[in-house]
Amino acid sequence: HYFIQSNLSIMKSIILLVVSTALLCQVTRARRTRPRPRLQWNNLTIDEPVIWWEGFTPSTRLFLKFVPTDKQIDKRLYYRTTLTLFSQTGIVPLGMAWLDYNFYPDGVVEGAEWVYLNDVESCKEQELLHRLEGVSHILRIRPGADKLLTFTVPGDRKPKFGSFGDCEHYGKWREAIKPADRARLQSYSAMEGVEDYFTVQYAIRS
Repeated sequence: HYFIQSNLSIMKSIILLVVSTALLCQVTRARRTRPRPRLQWNNLTIDEPVIWWEGFTPSTRLFLKFVPTDKQIDKRLYYRTTLTLFSQTGIVPLGMAWLDYNFYPDGVVEGAEWVYLNDVESCKEQELLHRLEGVSHILRIRPGADKLLTFTVPGDRKPKFGSFGDCEHYGKWREAIKPADRARLQSYSAMEGVEDYFTVQYAIRS
């Protein structure tokens, strides 16, 4: 009698374990297959070049979408975007990342990308933008990641990365921005009529 009860107890434990494992697998599968919410795109204009975000941490992802208009580029177009990170208690920037774009009529894109701590400790990358062809692309900036920048272009499933991994100061930059919980985005162009040729939209994902 005791032997039968023991076996029954073991079988109940096994059944409970199997059921629990199955439920856990279902929950895990549901989390993996749950679609991410779509990005909410907002216009970023030259007339309103400064946007502040509270709660912007190094793990926050900023997306910038460059969309060409129907007007063909017939001259060099210059555009700069800058992301500056702060802590809630400080007014001195913890770190800064910016990109300078030059778009040309033949579809060539040139420019440079920086991460900046101070006049001495900064990193610069000049080859990444050369891989773009024309205006249309989405830029992702994730300050705390190994790969700071991600470019995605239409028809290209493989993003183009810029990691600054060869720069000795990039690790210091990532360490310096860890306390960040506030950010400022600025856009700038010294040329009039840039928005006749392309528009820029932004989105945030925490």
